[in-house]
Amino acid sequence: MLTSILSDALFLFVFAGTPLCLVWTWIRVARHNQLRDRKSWASAAALILATCSGLLALGTYVFAGAKVGFAYYDPQLLHIFRVGLLLSSLALMASLIGIAFRNPLRWQAPVASVGVLVFWFLAAIAE
Repeated sequence: MLTSILSDALFLFVFAGTPLCLVWTWIRVARHNQLRDRKSWASAAALILATCSGLLALGTYVFAGAKVGFAYYDPQLLHIFRVGLLLSSLALMASLIGIAFRNPLRWQAPVASVGVLVFWFLAAIAE
């Protein structure tokens, strides 16, 4: 029972929470002028990397739907997993640097990057 609840919560966090967090964070970026300050560059870089990783996941999903899926251990899919994990890991490192400075993305960037990183781990495990 507890594992079912935890897996449902993880599923909601990754597949619903992460995209909402990315959209919400980009809305915050549009509203604040403080992002031109050097203190927010690491968090902004983390947000850009996490967004690129999320768009890679979305593009992979659309490509797999158009191609009628991937073969088991398809080299192209494994390369996509590596790139997605690399982008989200870099986003997490940049967001951890950004936590040290006060800026509008201070806490949203780490949440988004962890969400995308967990997505790629789950996708790789599911393969």
